Amino acid sequence: MLTGTYPNPGLASPESEHEIGAAGEPAFQTAWKNYDASNYETTGFYKDPYGVVHLKGVVTGGTTGTGFILPAGYRPALTALFGNLSGDYVAVDPSGQVRIVGSTSVRTVDGITFRAGS
Repeated sequence: MLTGTYPNPGLASPESEHEIGAAGEPAFQTAWKNYDASNYETTGFYKDPYGVVHLKGVVTGGTTGTGFILPAGYRPALTALFGNLSGDYVAVDPSGQVRIVGSTSVRTVDGITFRAGS
């Protein structure tokens, strides 16, 4: 997305981060919560000027299932899977559910990116 006008257009800045669990933001689901927020990133998301959604943070405390639900405009067109060698994974689906699946009790969503669907 551009900002400004000819002859000096520029690239718009990314929006501010949305923090999961903060007032007016999506809530954690199924007992998930931030993991050791004094030493690790809190859980959140933002969309950059290219329409790519970025997730961040480390979660703990939940069971396999939905960690949080992204609002409309921050969801992929099709389900996106992000896994590791142990077979654990995070799935983000078109309904906005960020599903955390696997055997570990601490999971990172840092570095998960995907293009927002239409």
